[in-house]
Amino acid sequence: MENIKTSSLSPEGIFRKWRNAHWPPKGMRSYPDLPLYIGTHEQVAEFSQTMGEVLLGLSSHIEDTCRGKIPRWLDVPKVSFDVLRVNLTQTIAKASKQFADTDQLVKRCGRFDANTLQLINAKLLENPFLSIVAHRPFHDVRAYVFSSNSEPDRLHFLQCGLVLACAQPDDLLIQDQRNIYRKRRKDAYGDSLGTSDTGWSIYLK
Repeated sequence: MENIKTSSLSPEGIFRKWRNAHWPPKGMRSYPDLPLYIGTHEQVAEFSQTMGEVLLGLSSHIEDTCRGKIPRWLDVPKVSFDVLRVNLTQTIAKASKQFADTDQLVKRCGRFDANTLQLINAKLLENPFLSIVAHRPFHDVRAYVFSSNSEPDRLHFLQCGLVLACAQPDDLLIQDQRNIYRKRRKDAYGDSLGTSDTGWSIYLK
């Protein structure tokens, strides 16, 4: 187990080192076109234990810097045990960011039309309590995981990956419904003020 206090690597670097050594999981079968892996209880338990050890080494950083929550940028794989059935669905979701000024907006979201930036800055001067919200749509795949001893879990896993332990050996039902798009949620912010060259649409709230 590598501890952040004794390592020259950043927390992200430590976990990336673990991922490079253990991902994709060895000896497990994969599901086509997705970062989804299926193994026995013993295989998944061993994988989960090695991951838990490296996260334990990062626990002080997670507690002090991330308010006790594992940050998304670590891309920690999600693990489920005693799985009976999985439903895979696809939807158009939205990545979201929030900013206090246009300098950070441009730095994180790309270039905007000069008139758009001028309009945003004018509105922020009129009302300093406003925030800039940036949205960008993307195709998201969700797994609804049904286990023998818990309520179904809805998991996002395209970025981080998903590892499943079957409740019964070689007896896992996967219902792939990615060809059926779920209804897109109505945008609560209405018309955007502009869109960047990288596809981020801008709103004020």
